[in-house]
Amino acid sequence: MASISKYKTKKGEFYRVQVYAGKNANGKNKIVTRRGFKTLREAKKVADKLSVELNSGEFINETNITFQQVYDQWLETYKLTVKESTLVRTLSAFRTRILPSLGHIPIREITPSMCQDLVNSWAKDKLVLCKSMFFRTSRIFRYAKNLSLIKANPMDNVTIPRVSSKYEGKKTYYTKDELELFLSFAQKYPNKIVYPLLRLLSFTGMRKGEALALQWKDIDFDVGTIRLEKTLTQNIDRQPVVNTPKTKASNRTIYLDNKTLQVLHEWHNEQRIILLQHGFNSSSSKQLVFSNYKTNSFLNGTMPNFWAKRVQKKAGLDRIAVHGLRHTYATLAIQAGMNPKELQIQLGHKDIQVTLGIYTSLTQQQQVETPDKFTAFVNF
Repeated sequence: MASISKYKTKKGEFYRVQVYAGKNANGKNKIVTRRGFKTLREAKKVADKLSVELNSGEFINETNITFQQVYDQWLETYKLTVKESTLVRTLSAFRTRILPSLGHIPIREITPSMCQDLVNSWAKDKLVLCKSMFFRTSRIFRYAKNLSLIKANPMDNVTIPRVSSKYEGKKTYYTKDELELFLSFAQKYPNKIVYPLLRLLSFTGMRKGEALALQWKDIDFDVGTIRLEKTLTQNIDRQPVVNTPKTKASNRTIYLDNKTLQVLHEWHNEQRIILLQHGFNSSSSKQLVFSNYKTNSFLNGTMPNFWAKRVQKKAGLDRIAVHGLRHTYATLAIQAGMNPKELQIQLGHKDIQVTLGIYTSLTQQQQVETPDKFTAFVNF
């Protein structure tokens, strides 16, 4: 026989279901409890289902194992299947957004309604990674289901709200004139490392982590190429570490324009003087192209964004993230006539659909010119 009662928490009123499940090993009554139902109808539905399962013998033995405990068990295997940089992102997502809400709750007591509330909260916070958070959370429930800890994945009944990107309606790249202005102010920046770094990012479309992991041996000044085969990431302790590229396609050789080559060559000489003043001999081919002057080690990954922000403010330009320089490169490359396949190779995208889907949006000027291009082609 099932009983339903109402209880209150700081989050509001909810319904509790309790069903008699016979005697335990000590001869005491065993009561199966489910909580967190927002409506009486939902509670009755679960009560009926529990009664049927108990009577048919399909009921999974009660357990108080929490979401956190299942996650910890799943994590031990997951660690063996991914790169450390991927693991760091996953750990951060669970630590900041998932475990605080679900970790302490017995996994069998987590309902679709509770999961929907959590997903809705991510959407309200305009968390652009809402969908990936959903799939991460769902993986834990699938794991629990495979272990026969639960009968169904509550995330299967959750609707993912549409989340507007925090960049939606905001500028994410520069026009040709804006980029020229941006780099002209970068050239005046007191720290001599800033201009060559920002120009390299702007004129190659390489990722920030790829630039920060560069060594002088990776640059062929005679041919005018850079070999990209590593990237700077963080380990679990949030310390910088060199890792393999994001994908196989990211392991690539890119070509440089003569002006950027000249800028890098001048920076090479400038860097030697600066590092020598700080007591470092930078003649090794393994010397980082962009390093911390005081330690001659990896730059903090936040510094490029910090410098870009300062330059943008001085130039009176809209704020875009350093990754926006990659977007800028792609947009201007398309305007200049670079075909999508060339752009895919330069950017290191595994799938050309990523190149087409993210980086080939028409600028306002291109939209204005579209009718004239068509008319000139058909010529009637």
